[in-house]
This record gives sequence, C-alpha cells and structure tokens, in this order.
Amino acid sequence: TMHDVLICVGWFALSGHEFDLNVLAGILSVMGFSINDTIVVFDRVRENFRGMRADPMTILNKSVNQTLSRTVITSFVAFLSMLSLYIYGGDSLRGMAEAMIIGIVIGTLSSIFVACPLLTMGLLKVSKQDLLPKARDEEALARHLDGGAQLGMGEAIGGEGEDGAEDIAELVVVERPDDALRQG
Repeated sequence: TMHDVLICVGWFALSGHEFDLNVLAGILSVMGFSINDTIVVFDRVRENFRGMRADPMTILNKSVNQTLSRTVITSFVAFLSMLSLYIYGGDSLRGMAEAMIIGIVIGTLSSIFVACPLLTMGLLKVSKQDLLPKARDEEALARHLDGGAQLGMGEAIGGEGEDGAEDIAELVVVERPDDALRQG
C-alpha cells in the first residue's frame, strides 16, 4: 500500500504536474483502494488456510486465483470511471483522475503480484498455525453458534386463508433452526 502511494507521488514529482488538494484526495483514495484490494486477497488466504490441506504456496496461489477475476473487474470499472473523469472532468479534476488512474493500475498489480508473495519471505513468512483460530476463539465461536440467534433475511411466507384472502407472515428471527422445524 505504501509503495502504491509513493509511486503516485513520485510520478507527480518527476512529471512536474501540479500537486494540489484534488491530487491529495486522489492519492488518499488510492491508499483506500489498495488497502481494500489487499484485504480481499488476504481474507481469502485466511479462509483457504483454514479449509484446505495443502502447502502454503499452493494455498496462496489458489487464493490469488480465486480473487483474480473480482480484483480485475473492480479495477477495470474504477479505471474506466477515472478515465472518463480525466477526459471530460476538466482541469480541476484532471490531477485527481491522473493520480487515481496510476494508483488503480499500481494497486491492482501490487495486490495480485506483491501481497501474497510477501507472505512467503523472511519475517513475514506465514504458516498454517499463524492463521488458525486460537483454542479460546473456537470455544467462543462454538458457544455463539450453539446458543445464539440466527438472523433471517425477513422472507415473506404467504398463502391463501380459509376465506380466500391472502395471509402473509414475515419470518425475521429464528432462535434455533432445529426449534423452528419442530414448531413448523
């Protein structure tokens, strides 16, 4: 994330383009965009480490492949939006759009090609033990799932009553799924 911002700032320093508050807003947006992309990839890595039985390199590779289409599509749409701002937005938005275009390209490349490989090197090397939940977390999660309420999506259940009128009931919260089946 930091190198994405440094590359954007470096571009403005080398090119001599004006650096104003709009460019700063674009740089901060690049930081948020890059952090979000990296979080998506790392979340998939965490999920796959918990569920797959394979070596870390295979899990990291599969995680990047699973998030690749989402990352590319999101970046492409954001790139097109910023390109239209750059072309049609006028001089006031040109700097922000330029910063965002550079940042989107660099941020996408870094979340795909830099983020996961960093997890295989030196002090950042990750193992399956690093990503597994602690024993107390598993106990708390088990207690929460066993005794907690399960929220539904508020689906409407309807049908015709005895008088021909439509009866509608809304299901919002079910205390326990097995209790709901017995009451059903």
